[in-house]
Amino acid sequence: MKSVDCVTPLFSLCVPWLFLSLSIQCLLIPSYKSTDMDVHRYWKALTYSYPIQKWYTDTTSQWTLDYPPLFAWLEWFLAHLVAVVDKHLVQLDQLESTTLVDIWVMRSTVILCDLFLAHAGYLHLSVFRKHLSALSDAQLSMMFCSLILQPSLWMVDHIHFQYNGFLIACLFYASYYYRMGQSTLFLLSIAILVLLKQTFFYIVPISLFAITCQRYAQYHETSWRSFISLWIQSSLLFILFLSIGIFPWLYDWQQLKILQSRLFPFDRGLLHAYWPPHFWAVYGCLDQLLSKLTKILFPHSWIASSRNISSRGLIGIMKPFLLLPNPSPWICHAMVVLGMLPSFYDLWKSRRMLLHPIHSMEVWMRALTIVFLSSFLFGWHVHEKAILMPQFCMIVLCWMNSDWLVGLGWISTVATSCMFPLIFGCLERIVIMVWIIYPMALLYSGMENRFRIFFFFHEICTLGWVIGLPWIVQRWLPHYAFLPWMMLSGYGGMITCGVFYKVIMSTFD
Repeated sequence: MKSVDCVTPLFSLCVPWLFLSLSIQCLLIPSYKSTDMDVHRYWKALTYSYPIQKWYTDTTSQWTLDYPPLFAWLEWFLAHLVAVVDKHLVQLDQLESTTLVDIWVMRSTVILCDLFLAHAGYLHLSVFRKHLSALSDAQLSMMFCSLILQPSLWMVDHIHFQYNGFLIACLFYASYYYRMGQSTLFLLSIAILVLLKQTFFYIVPISLFAITCQRYAQYHETSWRSFISLWIQSSLLFILFLSIGIFPWLYDWQQLKILQSRLFPFDRGLLHAYWPPHFWAVYGCLDQLLSKLTKILFPHSWIASSRNISSRGLIGIMKPFLLLPNPSPWICHAMVVLGMLPSFYDLWKSRRMLLHPIHSMEVWMRALTIVFLSSFLFGWHVHEKAILMPQFCMIVLCWMNSDWLVGLGWISTVATSCMFPLIFGCLERIVIMVWIIYPMALLYSGMENRFRIFFFFHEICTLGWVIGLPWIVQRWLPHYAFLPWMMLSGYGGMITCGVFYKVIMSTFD
């Protein structure tokens, strides 16, 4: 074990990587301007110009506010911050014009919010250094690097424009409070997550169960009555925090109904425009294949005269499949819940380990990975960016157990490749392609020899598919523009399903 005098301060290990991350993020500022930047700019102008009561009722723009109240408050705060530098940016009557200064200021808000991710990672690494003395400085440095230098996150946040890094940071803060046994702050953090993004509702049941199991073990309780009592206490505290967050809308039933319709618009259809690599992408590819075969084998059937609209990349199609049964939102939710069940078993089985800062983190992150993968694979109208949550959970799992490196390698490849439809500029794609090599090289170096050849072959094939298939289709099959993304999503969906199966099976070891 190293002498205390020779230990490099953790801050010194993290700062060079943080500086590199910030430098590259700044270089990406002149990237192409997506419609998502216009959306977030409008939300800033909306919250800056209008009172709270009009935030969710305003329909003057197509970009209506469809995030929970706390995210609206975040936009309000950032709007007042950027107004000091560029007031033109948050004026509703100036939204049509965009200057280079506007782009710099908008992207700077994303970079600012990403600092929270670096801080959350630093907190976790400080716990690892305290309890795992065998960790070297190089290992800690690589752990921090793997967190903040992820090309999939950069593609969706710093090129396309979103605030996913801030959401992941909040999730990591909640996980930090959980591993430290601070139940009140943990429940507050989960409530904040739900109030920032409604898709985090999926982690509420497992969060309440996890903190109840931890408190149950902490108090050395043995009766079910005690467990139920602790669960009710945690649930009531969570509901209190949640109610405080939506208090301005609670007293007006009409406002609450409008808020509910904005946050849960089921009429958008099962599939997003670019199919994410989930179960429904595999299901959709199978439906396409069966439809084509049926038209060939039975040219006079009703299938032959029907047009399969699922392959056109449209939003709002409630019944996208031609031959296979079309699921309803409730069936999707039921499948998500069924997929989450192994995480509850894992937490209950490992409840005695939840008092240790390292073991509790591994059990909690594994449970989160199952929940996030289940919601991503089977959820209704899931976006491709939702794969970032299980990816970052698996990054932390790799910090504690290198056996997870193979699964992380698959999920990282899928996460990066499914973001490519969001990147339109040739230069941006080249930068990302070059940058992908570094984290993949880290994963490759940490794997056992028996996995390396297969993983390397898979990486080459996937990158070739991402680059070559769209070019081939555009050159030889111009009428099938959606085909490469459909095939890539189906392929990625099978990989994601395989990773999900492996994570579930690990709970029974």
